[in-house]
Amino acid sequence: MRSRLAAPGVLLAALAAGCYRGAAAGSSALFSLEDPQGDDHGDGQLVYPIRDDLQKGELDLLRVTARQEGEGTEIELTFARAVRRPDARAVDIAGTSLRSIAKLGFYTFNVDLYVDTDRVEGSGRRDMLPGRVAEVSASGAWEKVICLTPRPYDASEELRRLWLGEKTRERLAQGGQIDPSTGGFLQREVEREVQRAVFFPTKVHVSGPTIRFIVPRSFLGGVASPAWGYVIAVTAADLSTRVQLKALLGVEHASGGLMIVPLGSIANADHLGGGRAADPWQPPILDVIVPPGRGQEEVLTGPTRKIGERVVVPPVVPAPPPLPPEPPPPAPEDAGTAAPSDAGILTVSP
Repeated sequence: MRSRLAAPGVLLAALAAGCYRGAAAGSSALFSLEDPQGDDHGDGQLVYPIRDDLQKGELDLLRVTARQEGEGTEIELTFARAVRRPDARAVDIAGTSLRSIAKLGFYTFNVDLYVDTDRVEGSGRRDMLPGRVAEVSASGAWEKVICLTPRPYDASEELRRLWLGEKTRERLAQGGQIDPSTGGFLQREVEREVQRAVFFPTKVHVSGPTIRFIVPRSFLGGVASPAWGYVIAVTAADLSTRVQLKALLGVEHASGGLMIVPLGSIANADHLGGGRAADPWQPPILDVIVPPGRGQEEVLTGPTRKIGERVVVPPVVPAPPPLPPEPPPPAPEDAGTAAPSDAGILTVSP
């Protein structure tokens, strides 16, 4: 979904610069969420891909801050290390530079923010974006998702393709047929869903370990509320949109992944390491913010889930609404009224 914050010419200029004019320094925060340092290992077993441009700590999210800004909500993400910037290195045999592909000023990670705006249990979607291999708990079923990814326009088109594939498989599994009319209907349905529920930031500002972007009011229906539920997850970004071999073979998570580095048993340049062969539903999520009293490793392991079940991630609510007040105590009896004594004889105060 493309931002409509500016006229096309202004938007293109901002994209070329890879930045936007952020909220003024010192703006009061709507809320801020903290995450422990050093937990960028997912369920405790995940290992970064073996690359000279990706070091431990670079995908370790420490803080998420939301501020009200004139155009909507400014989201600021702070990592443990400086955000790695794309350079002029060639990424294919045609000599295409990394900088020309990752135009927003970052390229190593995705950050998904699933937002439960109505706080009604089970109302909304529970599946995370393709390739995350996890779902949000019923208590955080989401109406909106914000996906910060290095190639937002390509990711938007890829998501349409992946969701259309899911709907097509569901229809065929139910015994339905896919003719041109049905195919067109499913495409329109997916388009409406992407437009309504998904936002890919296209204007960002990178400074040291922080990255900021604006989520427009028109997408969230206002500014982000601390009473909403949030599931925030970090994954390693794959700049290509190739379909994974396992998906083509019809095994594992057949929908493929959205701009995400998959998980393998041993880390290499194209895979995270630490995958368990006996657990094909182990999520390739490196970092996630969990509610107080829960551990990230425990949540992402899903120790009580059965084979074939997905990991379930609960939401964080920055400022839950206050509990209803206790009912007032009964009013004391007025003076001069009769009251029964222990012996059951009525006495009257003078």
